[in-house]
Amino acid sequence: MAQAVEALSGDTAVKGEDGRYSAEVGLRWDNRGRPVGAILSGSMVRAASLTAGMPTVVSTTTEFLYPVEVGGVEISCDIARRSSALCCVNTVAAQGGRTVCQGTTWLSSASGHQSFATASPEVPNWTELLTGDERLGPGVMTFSGVLEQRPLVWDDDFANRPETVPRRLAWVRFPPGSAARDLVTMACEVLVVGDLYPPLTMMSASPQRGLRALSAQTLELSAHMGSFDDRSEHLLVETSCEAMSDLMLTGVVRVWSENRAFRGQVSATYRLPRQRSG
Repeated sequence: MAQAVEALSGDTAVKGEDGRYSAEVGLRWDNRGRPVGAILSGSMVRAASLTAGMPTVVSTTTEFLYPVEVGGVEISCDIARRSSALCCVNTVAAQGGRTVCQGTTWLSSASGHQSFATASPEVPNWTELLTGDERLGPGVMTFSGVLEQRPLVWDDDFANRPETVPRRLAWVRFPPGSAARDLVTMACEVLVVGDLYPPLTMMSASPQRGLRALSAQTLELSAHMGSFDDRSEHLLVETSCEAMSDLMLTGVVRVWSENRAFRGQVSATYRLPRQRSG
């Protein structure tokens, strides 16, 4: 059985006040010795929301300066600009006295949504698809304890998969918990799938680069949020890898709700580990 989980709001929780906060990057999001960068980015967004006193995330960017470790982190926030409806907050996160990432988040006092000229792909409903655990058994899929995945295309012979166009579609869902899914948590959901899916897409699409993509280090996340009026839990995630080299991978992720309301778009850039000779 997959381990019991709390809501993503608990994973990105912060403690403190007046622009100074602490957070904990948990072991549940550890990926080959390194946590998923979006969890810390989500904590920074939550701290920015508390500092601004505004609930709605409009956009956010996080630059990762050094690898983030599992454990405690200190977050400081400074308001760069404020009006009655909008607030811009600069954030800095440090571990062991060293700045590991910095970011900027725009927030709004309104709970309304932004409209984008984009339409979701025509795909099967999530209820028509098997989860990874249903196909392979509990705990086999990557992050199966924290993210339910229902891939639209399945590689039955994954070890001998052909080179394919690096674009993937999947229905995903964060297992529920006791904490509420507030507006910041829903923005964190977009950030997390935006950070997870480009490397997973490369792993599925390219036998040569798969393991390297899985070990990639997040360099930057940039997200523009859409509508959170629809609070359905299943998300349709579309990932395309926009640029690839031996050193870098850039992916763009678009996220829709179960009822096809556009949740947001994330651009993610990663540094790939060096290829070993021989």
